[in-house]
Amino acid sequence: MSLVPCLATVQLVKDSICHTLQNTTVSPTDRAAFIAPQLAIVNQWADQIPLVLENPDAPANVNLVFAIRKDLFVAPQYVHSVLGIPAVELPPPFAAFLSMILKLIGAQKSDKEKPAVKVLFLFFLF
Repeated sequence: MSLVPCLATVQLVKDSICHTLQNTTVSPTDRAAFIAPQLAIVNQWADQIPLVLENPDAPANVNLVFAIRKDLFVAPQYVHSVLGIPAVELPPPFAAFLSMILKLIGAQKSDKEKPAVKVLFLFFLF
C-alpha cells in the first residue's frame, strides 16, 4: 500500500507554501486562504499515520510534516501562526494540520519501546 499523496507531492506543496509565505505583497489573510487548500492535501496523511511511520520513506515523511509545521507556526509551542493571524481565525485546514501533528507525535511515542523495568534485589544476611 502506498502513501497518498506521495512524498514528492507533499514536498511540492511545502515548497509552494514557503513561496506563498514569502510573498508579502499579499495580505496575511489572503496568504492563509491560499495555503489552506494546499494544507488540505497534506492533511490527507492524517488518516494514514501508521503508513506514514512504516513507509520506507518514513524519516523523510515525518521530517517533511514537521518542516511544514516549522514554516507555518512559531516555535517552540507551534500554536501561533507565522502569518500573525490568531489560530481561531485561520482556515480549518490549519487546525486539521495541527491535529495531525498531535496524532503523529502520539503514534511515534507509542511505537517506542517501553523502558525496561529495573529490579533491585536486596539480600539481608543475619
